[in-house]
Amino acid sequence: MNNCDVVKDLLPLYHDKVVSEDSRAMIEEHLKNCPDCRELSARMQNGGAQVQLKFNVEIGALKIMKRKILRKNFLIACLSVVLTVLLIVLAGIFVADGRIVPSGAMLPTIEPGDRVCVLKLPYILGAAPKLQEMVVFTAPEELGGKEELLKRVIGLPGDTVEIKDGLVYVNGEALDEPYINELSHRDFPQVTVPESCYFMLGDNRNHSRDSIMWQDPFVPLSSIKGKVVLRYWPLAHWGIIR
Repeated sequence: MNNCDVVKDLLPLYHDKVVSEDSRAMIEEHLKNCPDCRELSARMQNGGAQVQLKFNVEIGALKIMKRKILRKNFLIACLSVVLTVLLIVLAGIFVADGRIVPSGAMLPTIEPGDRVCVLKLPYILGAAPKLQEMVVFTAPEELGGKEELLKRVIGLPGDTVEIKDGLVYVNGEALDEPYINELSHRDFPQVTVPESCYFMLGDNRNHSRDSIMWQDPFVPLSSIKGKVVLRYWPLAHWGIIR
């Protein structure tokens, strides 16, 4: 094997810088005097640089792609959070939300501290409260007009309502009220419920701030926020409200 053959075999190691100092010196001396080996060495060097350049370009592209994917995933996560919060807010405004019952005005049906679900959507879509439904509404102006109350619908628009001898009469007939705590201790003279208004009473008939106590006994439809449909807390009392 001549010197050219030896140098050609060693050139890859030479360019990878893994040859000994003596071999490096011999190769470099040979390259000075051998055009063919010098040309081969140059091609190897250029090819290695191109490979390294391609490798660097590919690594850079992978890094850019990774940053884009991370940015996209972050934006998707942020958008998901925003949409979730928006849906919760919209559901609370237009569909349903929860209330904590602060008093015993609706005993025995609902106890103080119970949490109930209030369905808003039917009334928003134009449905009207029905007789004996339990609803949430804004308190009358004489009570400040800010507090929300939970009572039962006892009189619909156009109904006549009267309380006599402990019983509630609607349009002249005694109302069947299996949900009340006890009969009313107070009489209430016959009244006719105006258009788009409702007459409200609590189930705990003698311990409730309701229509028989207010100067204006009628609640306008516009003040009614929703229908009480479910008690969800405490779990031991979970169930549909009737």
